[in-house]
Amino acid sequence: ILTALGIALGVFFLVAAPFSLGQGRDPFSWLFGKYTESLSEYNYITVNACNLFQLLGKNWIPLENVRFLSAIGWSAYVVAFGLTALFCLRSKKKRRLFLLCAMALSVIFAFGAKMHERYIFPILGLLCVAYAEDRDWRILAALAALSASAFLNVSLVFVDNYLYNHTAMAFFSALINTLAAPWLAWTAGDMCLREHVLSIDRSAPSPTAKTSRSAAVSLSKPHRLGQLRPMDSGLHMSARDWAIMFSVTILYACLTFYNLGSMTAPQTAWTSSNAEETILFDLGEVRDFHIMYYGGICNSSFTLSFSEDGEAYSNDELAVYDQGEIFRWIQFTPQQRDADDRFVATDVTYPQRTARYVCLRAERPGLVLHEIAFILDDGTTAIPVSSSIIYGGTDRSVSPEVLYDEQDTVPDRPSYYNSTYFDEIYHARTAYEFLHNLNPYETTHPPLGKVLMMWGIQIFGMTPFGWRFMGALFGVMMLPVMYLLGKQLFKKTGWAALVMGLMALDSMHFTQTRIATIDTFGVFFIMLMYLFMFRYCQMNFYYDKLGKTLTPLALSGIAMGLGVASKWIGVYAGLGLAVLFFMTMIRRYQEHAHAIATGDMSEPGQRAQTKFWPYFIKTCLFCVVFFIIVPCVIYYFSYYWYCRPRGGLTISRVLASQELMFNYHKNLTGDTHFFRSPWYEWPLIIKPMWYYSGSGYLSADMVSSISCMGNPAVWWVGLAALIYVIVRLIVRREGLSELLIVLGFLAQYLPWVLVPRSTFIYHYFASVPFIILATAVLMRDIEQRWPRAGRIAICALVVSAALLFAAFYPLESGMPAPRSYVRWLRWFNWYNY
Repeated sequence: ILTALGIALGVFFLVAAPFSLGQGRDPFSWLFGKYTESLSEYNYITVNACNLFQLLGKNWIPLENVRFLSAIGWSAYVVAFGLTALFCLRSKKKRRLFLLCAMALSVIFAFGAKMHERYIFPILGLLCVAYAEDRDWRILAALAALSASAFLNVSLVFVDNYLYNHTAMAFFSALINTLAAPWLAWTAGDMCLREHVLSIDRSAPSPTAKTSRSAAVSLSKPHRLGQLRPMDSGLHMSARDWAIMFSVTILYACLTFYNLGSMTAPQTAWTSSNAEETILFDLGEVRDFHIMYYGGICNSSFTLSFSEDGEAYSNDELAVYDQGEIFRWIQFTPQQRDADDRFVATDVTYPQRTARYVCLRAERPGLVLHEIAFILDDGTTAIPVSSSIIYGGTDRSVSPEVLYDEQDTVPDRPSYYNSTYFDEIYHARTAYEFLHNLNPYETTHPPLGKVLMMWGIQIFGMTPFGWRFMGALFGVMMLPVMYLLGKQLFKKTGWAALVMGLMALDSMHFTQTRIATIDTFGVFFIMLMYLFMFRYCQMNFYYDKLGKTLTPLALSGIAMGLGVASKWIGVYAGLGLAVLFFMTMIRRYQEHAHAIATGDMSEPGQRAQTKFWPYFIKTCLFCVVFFIIVPCVIYYFSYYWYCRPRGGLTISRVLASQELMFNYHKNLTGDTHFFRSPWYEWPLIIKPMWYYSGSGYLSADMVSSISCMGNPAVWWVGLAALIYVIVRLIVRREGLSELLIVLGFLAQYLPWVLVPRSTFIYHYFASVPFIILATAVLMRDIEQRWPRAGRIAICALVVSAALLFAAFYPLESGMPAPRSYVRWLRWFNWYNY
């Protein structure tokens, strides 16, 4: 070691010596001066290096401003060198110097002070040689991750020298580097201290001379071909399974339907028959009040004027009302006319008025108002209207009294509980239009999800509870489907309960299923179609009757049709189903070839030799029916309510709607939406989406909001678990459950990488069930290897998920919460909102 140090120092100074010529100093003092000058010049905790300090938002922060972090940074050098010395001196056989050097530099880069982005480069070269030395897959995984991270880190520096405008991508790179350091430390310790090498073994037993060539191929790769054997496709549901599944479902249903929405809302409505149609309200005496109103489907505003004596009226004040405020209680905030007779906003918000008479005038025909209320100062009592008179209208069939005949529905304040919010103004509205045979306003998604909402409105009326009921119900039903998915893949009650529990504790699942949008229905049917396809993949028509294997395929095809008719993300799932199906057929063919090569004379073996091609052809023909004809029929007839007001269901009208939808999404590429979020940000929950804010009606220190985000414990552990499952598949090249999970996830996630339209974090919703299933694989493997640690890890995960769900519940449910508490929950504020 001393000799090596001497040679290194000699080479170091020899290489530097030519650069010292003409500097007026000897090479040693000149070089020493250059290094001390550089060290003092870059006196920052990190200089564009994506490491722990970049994660904490401390890029280009002087060391003296972060003394505690500076101590951590300098301690990292001691830890790195200490671990290297320990592993080197305690090695049982091989020193593995390349791996140890890579480990030391990785720890220093991730946790050390005064790092630059380029300091990661030597790690990559050292890991290449370290992998060539031992062929341990853990080194290869670290090399792949750090290569991607280094590319990203250096690219970001070229684009943005200070990384200020690309903090999300820098966060992702820093997370990889920070996790890679302990990964390499654990790998190096495991290999040096225990001589535990997890090599990728590609060797295969040589066939005997008497074995045919086809048999040799078959026998040399039994792990890939899968020798003919029965597979367990049953769920094995016990009384305990049913009890757990229904208990959790009922408890979650209580939480979901609690404060879902008001079951009352104004139902009768007045519609203006022409412009300037006027209604005069008499309150009986001069009163102090403010105004709330509830409108229906229209795009017309109205004006209000006030009088104490019925003769002298105030100037007209515009009540703005448009498509974005339908089926919503609105506090009257006036706008007034300027010198050019245009309406402009005033500085007064929710003003109090003193008057006896109120004059309401429609701006144009077709104004639809369901209710208007004159509220006393206490904010809870509606003033009864003594009488009302209508002027200038041509339609006398509807009395103006319908505008104040449902005063019991007037809330204390407008909120999500009694009004539409976010995209409910499109989807709930369309459901209402389907019910009443009106031309639908929203035509950008297939209609089935809105048809299902329509049935909820038929049962509970056009109320917040009514238009949200079906989505919440399907969200509740996702839990037993998730349980069955876990039972189908793992055959164990514990793992099925774990995945069901994590789904119940996921924040996005809770938020997304309580809003009247169509995503819930699409994801529910995607889960169903994969449940039935997973069952088929675990069946074998050499052991099971062909007709029995066709049943899950038929059910999967029906679920696919319902999913595509709800939202086009079902098409992505259909591609995943196709991959799973043909993967299964390849396995059946390999068993067929294996049976022929070995001369298997068992009954399944003989069936494999003679029945593969007939069974394969019959199954494919049935799949044409199940996955093409049936989904097309379902999709076509789902347009019945869409086409009904247009003259009836026809193929031409359905095809025209597809062109309309495609063009809409193709052109939805603007980046002006504040909550727009690219696909690579979703798993890390970098940019949640804000669905609702009712803070304007609360005290200054209170906040009411509904945000769309994932539970950090579920999503972050799920992301790590998915990476683990992918690496596990690459290394072991076996594991049907793992393969099904990865293919299901990729089918839902990868298309968004290529989609050019604006995307948002809720597009990750369909991928969440698969990262939860991947989490179960990770926990299962940990428990099998370290039983006690595995049980502790599972308990810690569930408890963490439950605590985080409870912590974020106010921001997910609309429950008023202190503003200081909400700010405390802003752990990562990349976008300053």
